[in-house]
Amino acid sequence: MGLTWRAVVAVLLTLTAVLFAQAAATLSLQRHGVHPELAMNLPRLVGLPVVIAVAWHIVRRCGIDPRAMFSLPSPAVRLFASAVLIGMLVRISSWAAIHAAGAFGWIGAAAESPPSAFAVSWTCPSATLLAVSATTWIVLVPLSEELVQRGIVMAKLAAYGMIPAVTGSSVVFMLYHDPAGYETAFLFGLLLGYQYWITRTLWAPLVTHAVYDSLQVVDILCLRLVWNPPEDAIPVWEAGAPALAVFCISLAAIAGIIYAQRTGAIEPRPAIAGAAAPD
Repeated sequence: MGLTWRAVVAVLLTLTAVLFAQAAATLSLQRHGVHPELAMNLPRLVGLPVVIAVAWHIVRRCGIDPRAMFSLPSPAVRLFASAVLIGMLVRISSWAAIHAAGAFGWIGAAAESPPSAFAVSWTCPSATLLAVSATTWIVLVPLSEELVQRGIVMAKLAAYGMIPAVTGSSVVFMLYHDPAGYETAFLFGLLLGYQYWITRTLWAPLVTHAVYDSLQVVDILCLRLVWNPPEDAIPVWEAGAPALAVFCISLAAIAGIIYAQRTGAIEPRPAIAGAAAPD
């Protein structure tokens, strides 16, 4: 027995209901004066474990041991190290892209903002807010999204081949994100999906996702980087060119590590857990 479309729809409906409940709870907390970041993440501490538990239960009801999705090669050090590096490089490429966009005037909103000199500061909020955000973004968000999007949606699509499985799961992954970040979510979903396809373990995309989100938490809560060059100074080649170089080098490094993951995978690769013939 394998995953059914009914099971996939049930999990996605659960995720959708939880997201709506979290949004309502966040609005209520904000109205009561709770810090915006804390108001957003506190409901996730309750909602995301529900998604994980429901997904785990449904997978078991389909006759699949969910632990099979988290099988590891031996030794596992290489897989974990490559997944960590990919997560870091994806975030570095994102920083470089934003920096290059600012240097060459590709960010429309920046043109409407007053110019500001380059400045970096480091100020973190309370330990409570950091702990809640870290638990949410580094543990619960990656685990729930990878279990649902790769472990269930992609597994159901696996019978149709790699391209439909990776692309289809990436589209679903994208739709559960902010529309302003659809492009980034879709591309990141393609990367995570391909990692799962070639390694056959959720640990690869899960670790990459967690590392990327951990750096994002640092960006949002602690790191303050301000720079908006005057319009008459654009393009700023001395800043934009190195940023573009870092972006290209990061992408090349990601491709190289992915290739190493692929060539280092067990052959013949085991079937994706939960995959079944098209129905």
